[in-house]
Amino acid sequence: MNFINYCPVEVSRQFLYPRSSHGLAKSIQRELANLLGIVSPNEWPQFISFLKRFLESSVQAKQQLPTLLYEIDSLSENQRSLLTSYPHLIEPLIATLNHSLANLEAVVPEDREDVLQAVFALWEKKPALDNICDKLLKHLSRLTPKERSIFLNHPKLDDWLKNAQTLKMLNILSNKTQFGFIAVSKLIEELARLEQENSDLFKLGLDHPILLMAHHFLLPGSQWHPRVLNHWHTLLAPSDETVALEISRLIIRNHHLYNFPEEHELVQDAARINLLLENISDPLNPFKIYTDLKAKREEAIDLGALKMITECAQGYKIQLNPEYLNDLGQDLVVARVPVVALPAYSPTFFEDRVRKLERRIEAQPMLEDKIEQMFKQDSEVEGETRPFAILKAGALGSGYLPSLLRQRDSQGQTASILSAKLIALVAKVQAASTERGEEDLSEQERKFLELIFTINACPTGKKEAIHLLYSQLEQQDQFINARWSSNTSEALIQVINHTVRRHVDKMFLNNDRFMRALLGMRADEVIEQLPHQRSYVRNLIGPATGLAEPLEFDNHTQQLYQRLVDLPKAEVLQMFYRHFVPTSLIDVIHQMFTQVVQQDKPPFTWAELRAVVYDENQSPLWAELRDTIYGPTEVGKITILNKLGVIKAVQ
Repeated sequence: MNFINYCPVEVSRQFLYPRSSHGLAKSIQRELANLLGIVSPNEWPQFISFLKRFLESSVQAKQQLPTLLYEIDSLSENQRSLLTSYPHLIEPLIATLNHSLANLEAVVPEDREDVLQAVFALWEKKPALDNICDKLLKHLSRLTPKERSIFLNHPKLDDWLKNAQTLKMLNILSNKTQFGFIAVSKLIEELARLEQENSDLFKLGLDHPILLMAHHFLLPGSQWHPRVLNHWHTLLAPSDETVALEISRLIIRNHHLYNFPEEHELVQDAARINLLLENISDPLNPFKIYTDLKAKREEAIDLGALKMITECAQGYKIQLNPEYLNDLGQDLVVARVPVVALPAYSPTFFEDRVRKLERRIEAQPMLEDKIEQMFKQDSEVEGETRPFAILKAGALGSGYLPSLLRQRDSQGQTASILSAKLIALVAKVQAASTERGEEDLSEQERKFLELIFTINACPTGKKEAIHLLYSQLEQQDQFINARWSSNTSEALIQVINHTVRRHVDKMFLNNDRFMRALLGMRADEVIEQLPHQRSYVRNLIGPATGLAEPLEFDNHTQQLYQRLVDLPKAEVLQMFYRHFVPTSLIDVIHQMFTQVVQQDKPPFTWAELRAVVYDENQSPLWAELRDTIYGPTEVGKITILNKLGVIKAVQ
C-alpha cells in the first residue's frame, strides 16, 4: 500500500522508518505520539484517513490502534490545537488522551504550560504514570504555581513515586473544599510528620481522606479542629452552589464519624443549605437571590435620567453628582486593604480572650454576675440577661468572627474591607488597659465583652454591626490612615473619596427613613429583619453609590420582603438620592479636612490645599488672618467639591 497517498510526506517518512519485522516501530503509542507532534490541525482529516487505511494492512495495528484512533478522531478542533501546541508533552498524555485534553481545556490558558510541565516532570521520573496522567493533570491544575513547585521539589517526592502515593497525595492537597483550612506547604509537612509518627494512619488517610480528617485533623483537642470548623462554616455561606452542596453533603454524611451530633451548629447549617439547594426555585432562596442580584447589580442605569435633589447654599443651587459616586464605586481595588496598612493584632484574639475570661470566671464566679449586670439594661426582652456563655455562643459559636481575622488573599498580601474593619476594632480592644481589681473587670475585658455583645447575630447581622462600630471609631484608629498619599493632589482625592464612602456607609446603616420609603411603610411600622433588608439594598446599589464592595452572599434572604426584591434597580437608586442630600456631605468633608490637617504628620496643609484647588479669585474661598489660612469659607467648601466633581452647580 502506498502510504504517501494518504498522509503528508514528512509524517509517512517518520511512520514507516525505521521499521521492525512487523513493519512498525517497537511502540505504536510512542510512534503515534511522535507523529501527532508534527501534524498541523489542517492536516488532521488526511492523517485520520491515513491511519484508518493503515489498520487494514497491519495485524499489530488492528490490535493496538482502534481505541486510540477513535479517540483521535473524536477530538474537537480546540483539542487538536491544544495537542499540537505542546508536541513534547504528547507522549505522556497519549494513553489518556481524551480525558487529559478535556482536563487541559478546563485550565486557564496562562496556567496550562506550567501544569503540563509539572505533569511532564513527574512522568520523566516515572514513565509508568502515563496511565494516570489525566488525573495528575486535573489535580495539579487545582494548585497554584507556587504550590505545584513546593510539591515537585519536596524531598519525599521520590518516595511517594516509588510507593504509588503521588496521585493520592495530590488528591488531598488539591481538595481545597475539605483541606483548604491549611496552606499546602504546611499540609505537606503535616502529612510527612504523620507518616513518620503513625505510618498506618498515614496510609489509611491517603486511601480514605475522610478518615484522615476524622482521625487526625478533627480529633478533640487538635490544633486543627477549630480551623476546620471555621473553614467549613465559611464554605457553607458562599455564592458557589457546587461548593456549598459538596461541603454540606460531606458534613451530613460523615457527621457521626467527625463526632458532630445532629444538633451541632455546623450540621444544622449543612442540613439547611442542602435543603435550600433542593428548593432552588423558591423566589427568596439565597442562591437564587444571589444570582438575580448579580444580574440586577450589573444593569446599566441612565444616571442623567435620575431626579436629583437641588439645595440652595451660599447663593448657589447645588446637586450631588451621581456620575462621581458611580465611578467611585467601580474602584474594586479598594475592596481589599493591604496587610501592611492594618494595625497590629492577634489572629487568635477571640480564642485567647475567651480562654482567659473563662479561667477567671471559673476562679471567681461572681464575675458572671458583673457580666450579667453589664448588659441587663440593654436586653430586648424584659428580664432577659446575657451572661458570658450566652454572649460567647451568639458571637463566636459559628466561628465566623475568628475566621475574619485570618482571611487573606491567595498571596497573603491583602484583607477584605470587612476583615480590615474587624481588625481595627480588635486592635482598639487590645490597646485598652489590662489593669483591674481582683474582683473586677479590666477596661480591655469590658471592651471585649461590649464588642461581642454588639456583634451578636447571624453573619449578616454581624457584618452590619462591624460596619457600624467601625464608623464610630476615631480617625486615628481606622486603617485608612496608613494609606494617605504624600502627593497633595492625590491625598486630597483620597480624603474626599474616603469621607464620601463613610457617609454613604452611614446612610445604609442608619437611615431608616430611606428603608421605609423603599418598603412603603409608615414611621410606626416595624421593619422585620432590618439587617437583611439593608444588606439586600447595599448589595444592589452599593457600587452605584460609591461603595466599592463585592457582592455579599446572605444565607437568610427568605426574611426579605418580596416587594423589596421586586423593585427595579433604577427605582431603588432614585429613592437613595431622595434621601442623600448634598449639604450634609459638604459639612462632613470639611470636618474630615480639619481632622487631617491637624494630624501630627498631615498629608497636606491648608496652604498646600489652596495651591491645588486654585481659583482666579481666591479671597472668598479661604479664611485668612495675617497670611495664615484657617480653612475654606462656606463658599470655598462648595467651590472645592464642585471643582472636584463631587457636586455640581445648577442654574
